[in-house]
Amino acid sequence: MDFNSPEIYGINEKQVSRTVFFQIEDERIAYDRQKIVALSAAFNAMLNGDFTESLQENIDISKNGISPSGMRAIRDFSETRSLNEICPDLLLELLTFSNKFCCERLKDACDRKLSSFVTSREEAVDLMEYPIV
Repeated sequence: MDFNSPEIYGINEKQVSRTVFFQIEDERIAYDRQKIVALSAAFNAMLNGDFTESLQENIDISKNGISPSGMRAIRDFSETRSLNEICPDLLLELLTFSNKFCCERLKDACDRKLSSFVTSREEAVDLMEYPIV
């Protein structure tokens, strides 16, 4: 995807950029708008509905408990539907985010990937007790 392309399309008669940038502190992460809305009804409502964000090209999500590396991993997942080379701590961050924003496919992928790291009953119990906010 060419994030520098000024490609614009209409949603409900609104003209919006195909690319949306999620900002976390000083970092902006580019997303294909339609791929991120496909992750959940919450993103679809935010970016295609009557929310202010639906008309914005830059959305600050600094206060949502996700790191820039987490948002890049979510972007990659939105494009590939897979989680490659992600450490357990980042997977837990993605799992928390997926629960918060109702991203079921991402949540399922995180659950599967995290379970591959479990090697004992104690680790399984620890994972089950992980507080998902």
